[in-house]
Amino acid sequence: MSISYLSSSAIPDHYKKIDDAPKSPHHITHQANAYNLAGRYSVKGASPSLLRLRGAILSLVSAGIFAFFSKNVRENLKGRKLQIIYLPEAKPKPPEEKPKSRETKPKLPSLKKSSLPMDDSSIIKQLNNQGFSSPVDKGGGGRCLFLSIAPQITQADFLEAAAMPHLQPLLSSFPDWQNLSAHQQADLLRTLALEAESHFFNTLPTDSKDLKPDDWDWIRELYKDMLQEIQHLTFANIREQAAKATDLEKFDYCKMNFAPYKSRTIRPTNWAGTSELIALSKIFNRQTLAFGQDYASSEKVWVDPHKNILPYHQRLVGRTPPIAIFQTHGGGHYRLLPLKD
Repeated sequence: MSISYLSSSAIPDHYKKIDDAPKSPHHITHQANAYNLAGRYSVKGASPSLLRLRGAILSLVSAGIFAFFSKNVRENLKGRKLQIIYLPEAKPKPPEEKPKSRETKPKLPSLKKSSLPMDDSSIIKQLNNQGFSSPVDKGGGGRCLFLSIAPQITQADFLEAAAMPHLQPLLSSFPDWQNLSAHQQADLLRTLALEAESHFFNTLPTDSKDLKPDDWDWIRELYKDMLQEIQHLTFANIREQAAKATDLEKFDYCKMNFAPYKSRTIRPTNWAGTSELIALSKIFNRQTLAFGQDYASSEKVWVDPHKNILPYHQRLVGRTPPIAIFQTHGGGHYRLLPLKD
């Protein structure tokens, strides 16, 4: 017996005609399996009846196999809930955005200050346009700074200072502020300023890192005033030393030299400077402004882009109106700088 491949033309006609009848899905499956099995191999020389019998047997076998697997599947699925899994819809890819320009706003001119050589009369003329009246000379003899400040102190300022624990023993014996003469007021202001500086150094933190920015501003001004008072340096040398020294070096210098500085500055006829102005600003909780020329800081005057005169010192902490003074000739004499009504 030899086996050969059976072509589709060898399939009997009654198997072909059955395709024209209506078919169920199961019938189509059985028929396809029968065709596959019947047409796969044939016995050479077999009679048509034998072929029909063989096809019928193969069809029954394929139907039984299908029924067996269908039954097992149904039994396995019996009592189980089918979970339908929905695949997420593919979201459309957003269109690529064009890179934004780095400059979305027009550039504004930078408001930088500049320095100009100016004399006192030019400075005063410009200050008159900025809301200040002309400076008023209140006297000299070493008291010029405090004589210029005294008229700007109010009774409310005096009472606030008297409430400070470290100043109560000093101010308890003084009458009201208005009842003091100009010189008495000036001398009391000097005493208060030096007492505030003493309190500052007596309560300094052990680590300089704990100092506040306002404290550092005070130390920088004290450093320049001490160089002038103790070492009698020229303005040029003071500027040079202040530029070279670090804040920590200034801090150490001020701590070391405060005692001799206080012993000199406490005298009624001795010169005083910006550091004492800062001390009084803290005591009375008033803002302070110092205009004019300050050669210990710069030989020129600072102005803004609109040519407005900028103060060489300002402390904008506390109540207004600010205590304002004008220093003449680059240093050595102070005047009261009143605000226009």
